[in-house]
Amino acid sequence: MSEIEKQISDVVSATSGLTRRHFIKGVAVAGLGASLFGLAACGSDDKSASTTSVGTDTTVDPGVAQGGTLRVAGGKLAAAPTPFTTADEGSLQILCAVGEYLAWEDDKGELAPRVAESWSSDDGGQTWTYVIRQGITFHDGSPLSANDVVWTISSHLNPDNASQSAGKFAGILEADGITKIDDNTVQFSLLGAVGSFPSILSSTSYGLFIFKDGESGGEGWQTTMNGC
Repeated sequence: MSEIEKQISDVVSATSGLTRRHFIKGVAVAGLGASLFGLAACGSDDKSASTTSVGTDTTVDPGVAQGGTLRVAGGKLAAAPTPFTTADEGSLQILCAVGEYLAWEDDKGELAPRVAESWSSDDGGQTWTYVIRQGITFHDGSPLSANDVVWTISSHLNPDNASQSAGKFAGILEADGITKIDDNTVQFSLLGAVGSFPSILSSTSYGLFIFKDGESGGEGWQTTMNGC
């Protein structure tokens, strides 16, 4: 654990009541450490991926005041911040720091494209087609594609995973209704017309950030979440 991560964990522990041990355990599960040192960018207007990282240049700008205290506010965790178990805003704050959703719903209830570049419906809202943004990469550098989106949503529908998000799809979508059209397009064939389906697939379902396809060499959501 680096010095900067130790400092952040101390601050969070002091302000949230979490011990350093529990905080480290939580961010390790969510992969937060990786988010401090270089992530692929997504969710901006620029469709090309970029990378941000903590530099190694130790030169100090004499015009910048040194020292002080960094305070980080975080929501209380009701459960481990994992895709399948999370159901609270504290976990959402951690997950959205290390992964990204198909769309993000703002405080006005409006959806902003993120992993999904766009979406459209046919059959009165029974068929939804999502175009996946190109240029997004996971922490290991591999590109995000339609395979990852299919894998993610199908995993939440798999009863073996006991996903908290599965209930939102009950009577709406089944696993065989998720189809990869091409590397950048996914189609959802619903059991009936649902006009609010894009909202269900957005950040309103806290666990639905996109993680890596485990059938194509993915190591699972714990280590290969895409950067936001």
